[in-house]
Amino acid sequence: MYATYASYGFKLLKNYNVKSGARYEYTDLQGNYIAPFRPAFKDNYGNFIPNVLVSRTFKSQTFRVGYTQRIQRPQIWYLNPYVNEQDPKNVSFGNPELEPELTHSYELGYSNYFKTSSINVSLYWRQTNNAIESIRDIVGETDALPVDETTWRKAGVAYTTFYNIGKNATYGLSLSGNTKPMPKWNLGGSFNLNYINLKSTQQNNEAVQYNVNINSGYDFGKGLAAQFFGAYSSPRPTVQGKFSGYYYSSFSVKKDFWEKKGSLTLGVDNPFAKAIEFKSELSNKVFTQNGLNQNYNRGVRVSFSYRFGKIDMKQQPRRKKSIRNDDAKAGETSN
Repeated sequence: MYATYASYGFKLLKNYNVKSGARYEYTDLQGNYIAPFRPAFKDNYGNFIPNVLVSRTFKSQTFRVGYTQRIQRPQIWYLNPYVNEQDPKNVSFGNPELEPELTHSYELGYSNYFKTSSINVSLYWRQTNNAIESIRDIVGETDALPVDETTWRKAGVAYTTFYNIGKNATYGLSLSGNTKPMPKWNLGGSFNLNYINLKSTQQNNEAVQYNVNINSGYDFGKGLAAQFFGAYSSPRPTVQGKFSGYYYSSFSVKKDFWEKKGSLTLGVDNPFAKAIEFKSELSNKVFTQNGLNQNYNRGVRVSFSYRFGKIDMKQQPRRKKSIRNDDAKAGETSN
């Protein structure tokens, strides 16, 4: 991926801050199979990606409005055309002809900072007109792959692959904040509420989805502190159905020793359930499928650290900026 970018900030009418930028990116994709019976594939595309943010600050309050275009490129699980036949009745494969998703994001935000607290609120609309959606179908059915007894394509076999067939509109409200109810107690969290409207050439779907998380810490003094984190995400719609919600939590206690040079931490992950369950409900006019995956992640961890030597902050080298690979769509496999 080759890219060039520019950014520019300036004041408008003395009271408004404007930050704008643009990137041009060119992606060159090539894939080759060792086996001669599968042809090589390649693709390339260029994208111009602009963004602009206008804000105004009144003492501790800031109002902002912005527009951003975001690109998400399909990664290997989406592109690899290899047919996974581990389950002969349920096969999956990627689509090397996928184009990247382009999302137009509009946001209206507000922030306020108090003596011991802060709050952020935003309203947003995100529109993706070529969303990558997974589609499951049955070989031999109308509009599905035809039967070919010389390959895996036998009548009744279910297959899953990906297409740029979706129009995904998300309208949302986001709240986040931090506070200190007591000098030794900090509390923070966020809440996101979304209305998701999915349209495609296959099916349509819509639903309200939300997620919430909370984190808290307390300093008991004498080098002893505790931390808690919890999160819940409600069911998420897909073109052909939905994925279930899930929750996660963790606790930890930390004890410092030897003037904070050493520390011992005891943590517990997901103590209320031995596994996080991910359920799926998919259907169209010819099939209904219910699935269950279990991620066993309950655990106990113990760690010890000891810091020695003297660090001179004035002589520390500046950290180099790293590339954030957040434009890769890789949160789902073709299995």
